[in-house]
Amino acid sequence: MLACKPYSWPAASTCSRTLVLMMLLISTWSSALFAQNNSATGQQAVIEIVRLQHRDPTSIREAITPLLDERGAISQIDNNLIISTSRANLAQLEALIVELDVPRRQLRISVDFRYGRPSVPQPISIGSATTTLSTDTAEDSIQSIVVTEGEYAHFNLTSGSPVGGLNFTDIGALLEQQRGQTTQSISLTAQPRGATAVLEIATLRSEPDLNGILQTSVVNTTVDIGLNQWQVVAVNNANPVTTGFITSTVQPLSTAVRVEVLP
Repeated sequence: MLACKPYSWPAASTCSRTLVLMMLLISTWSSALFAQNNSATGQQAVIEIVRLQHRDPTSIREAITPLLDERGAISQIDNNLIISTSRANLAQLEALIVELDVPRRQLRISVDFRYGRPSVPQPISIGSATTTLSTDTAEDSIQSIVVTEGEYAHFNLTSGSPVGGLNFTDIGALLEQQRGQTTQSISLTAQPRGATAVLEIATLRSEPDLNGILQTSVVNTTVDIGLNQWQVVAVNNANPVTTGFITSTVQPLSTAVRVEVLP
């Protein structure tokens, strides 16, 4: 069965064009798919084209593939997913697609570069004398910005002004520009998943190629965090403080991130 979902095909011409493309793809699929077709309705082999309205088809495809029947197949053309599977499995996949293909949400992302700092100055005893270390108790180490889900935001402790609305290429250029700077910074994007979020932290990595020349690339580190709560993502270096002839070390602070989904 080859069908176009009524809710996802605004025009018959669009459906027709995609059906033609679909016929060209069929020749590339194995004729063994569901060769032994069960007469039961739930096991009947079907081919369905689902047009996505809001989300990237590659990400949706990756999300539903683990639930795909082992004899099934998924391909894509533009914003269309072409699914070949059993009727029962198709219903399961379509239910998940409905949950995933939703409008992108607005997120408030906050970064605290001094997470864990003492709320009051900490006294240090040196012999019979006691000195008080100056600590950063101001809120200027906390920065926030509202972005659309999937967009990258870049936070820099020195500038104090986060930048949002960036894509992966933008982040790469920004990290390359700031490479070598000692100031604390972090670039990230977030994808909410129920009560949690997948945080993707972008960093610049340099590796030698076959000729020994360093090549830079942007890579993502993934961290699962809970929504509406601070999550430590990096521990900053300890801060040595010299008082007289004695050096004391303040406990390391951390960089923490908080993600909130706005109504």
